[in-house]
Amino acid sequence: MTNGVLKKSILLFWILCIGLSVPAVLVAADNEESRGLIKRKVLVAETVEGDSIELYRGSYALLIGASKYSEWSHLPSIQGELDAVERALASTGFEVQRLVDPDADRLKRGVQDFINAFGYEPENRLLIYFSGHGYTVGEKGFLLPVDIPLPEELQEFRRRALPMTQVLAWAKDIEAKHALFVFDSCFSGSVFKSKNMPSAAERYVRKATSMPVRQFITAGSANEEVPAKSTFTPAFVAAIMGEGDLNEDGYITGSELGVHLAQTVPRFVDQTPQYGKIREYGLSRGDFVFFNPSAAGSSDENGSELVDSSNSGQVIKPLPDSTLDAMMWQSAERGNSLSDYLAYLDKYPGGLFKGLADARVAGLQKSIPLETPGRRVELPFEPEMVAIRAGSFAMGSSVGRDAEKPVHIVNIEAFEIGRFEVTFAQFDAYTDAIASEQIEDNGWGRGEKPVVNVSWKTIQDYIVWLNTKSNKAYRLPTEAEWEYVSRAGNHTVYSFGDDESQLCKYANIADDNKVCSDGQKFTANVGKFEPNEWGVFDMHGNVREWVNDCWHPDYIGAPVNGRAWTRAGNCDKRVVRGGSWYSLPNMQRSSVRNKLSISSKGNGTGFRLARSL
Repeated sequence: MTNGVLKKSILLFWILCIGLSVPAVLVAADNEESRGLIKRKVLVAETVEGDSIELYRGSYALLIGASKYSEWSHLPSIQGELDAVERALASTGFEVQRLVDPDADRLKRGVQDFINAFGYEPENRLLIYFSGHGYTVGEKGFLLPVDIPLPEELQEFRRRALPMTQVLAWAKDIEAKHALFVFDSCFSGSVFKSKNMPSAAERYVRKATSMPVRQFITAGSANEEVPAKSTFTPAFVAAIMGEGDLNEDGYITGSELGVHLAQTVPRFVDQTPQYGKIREYGLSRGDFVFFNPSAAGSSDENGSELVDSSNSGQVIKPLPDSTLDAMMWQSAERGNSLSDYLAYLDKYPGGLFKGLADARVAGLQKSIPLETPGRRVELPFEPEMVAIRAGSFAMGSSVGRDAEKPVHIVNIEAFEIGRFEVTFAQFDAYTDAIASEQIEDNGWGRGEKPVVNVSWKTIQDYIVWLNTKSNKAYRLPTEAEWEYVSRAGNHTVYSFGDDESQLCKYANIADDNKVCSDGQKFTANVGKFEPNEWGVFDMHGNVREWVNDCWHPDYIGAPVNGRAWTRAGNCDKRVVRGGSWYSLPNMQRSSVRNKLSISSKGNGTGFRLARSL
């Protein structure tokens, strides 16, 4: 039995959220007139055989986002991804409810409440979306609420996790005609076994389309890794906005989505989306249908109409662009962050609310703290980055400790890494901004010294803050990326060669090393010593550095694509790389690796940041 983290598993029943989002509660649209109109819609389609069929009288979606975990890493990109889903659903006729950061009880109760409200009307279509961490054991998958413990606490983990068997039970219990479940995760499950992609004929609207169906789409197959920032979700949004209409008939069926995503996503990431229907004859004959908003407007254009059954067949036109503009502005105001307002301006550079958006951006930029109380020194809160070219290297050491073996070839994509370790000055900007107590400096000084006494969990919160302030996507480097940069193109013991007597030119190491003297009793200001050949400082010595990978005792089964190794292993402990100011030369080697609990803090451990390109 193997364990694997399904980072960011996403389950989809779709919905538009117009009202305010409140953590761990369901939120419905606040426009009563609009909500009533949506509920009375009858969606009529023309089949490939030329017949008209009535599909839906109500379209409802549940949007679930879990990002602020108590013990697992935070997922800061989720809310922005959910906003994109909302905007897409707004133009395709759904009414949305939102469940934000639910604990175990509210996750289960929220889904059940949604089903109770909308799931037992036969003429409805439902779409449920879950965005957050997931976990799989063997072929058993689990969706994780924000209060879930780490899997080492197995009994409590199982009590709080939402098993996929429960999702299948809900799917069977629902009376609504069509229900679509989508997981932005690499998920192993029997629903995807022995299921071929739909044929070209199956992708059209047919008489059988109106029969009941329970469909599932997942971002990848078992043993594939899903990045924290999704590629699958933007592809999904683009698909229901028109790109998934493969046969250009004005409709996007669940079958077309399965085909489109399976062809599109692997072009950008190492994921192969899977598609399937529930293994029950009476619930597998139909097909979920989206009406292509880019083709909608009249039945003459695409053979489909949105009909208000309470008003003698009046055709309901698609939402005008001004309405979508206003809805995106409402979404930006709800988020009230720099990234939300910049996203609005990017989509609508001449939009109705441009003046307000510009003012909000200017105000938020001014609010970013640039000084520590009592100091007049500018504190740049963003790190200086170095661009690292893509390449391959031999990771590990054949003569080192068991944890460094076996040596294996790893392929690294281009990325950026901090030229220096994150300093107290940079970290103090964060603690000042959130009115938190400053990190202890041991009396060694702050400013340009590397921050120490920070746990892996604390760093995740810092990264969320930094990304919000900068509108960028900083992260910890992966273990493979870290060693790739430490070696700087060499496969010698140190980045500069094998001669340890030269180490003190490049590193702040233990005073009693009997090899060289660096003149530093404790930590040194970052950048005091010489950089490696790639212009990166302190890859040896000063402080050990946290990376993203879970701890594994060796490299057997390690990924070869340079990504963080978060499957199996012990994710309550994360890898730290490089030596510290008190480490001897043997522990400064580029291949040395150690582990610490994610809650551990020490005066010899800090970090630097990375960013994908």
